[in-house]
Amino acid sequence: MLATIRQPWFIRRALYLVVGLAALIAGATGLADPDTTAGWADQAGPWITTLVTWLAAAKTGPASDRPRKDA
Repeated sequence: MLATIRQPWFIRRALYLVVGLAALIAGATGLADPDTTAGWADQAGPWITTLVTWLAAAKTGPASDRPRKDA
């Protein structure tokens, strides 16, 4: 179990679930209404784009263009 928790895919999945749950709670309790979230999205857009492209660059390497043998 501990070996699974330390895997990158598991950490990513846990983060997705936590963020999704936080968004659900914020919407259900009225903390995040459409006007508020539109402002957040406008402000967060450039930051998210930068973060995603940097993560993609960090994960790209010589093996990125080779097909996986087990696929």
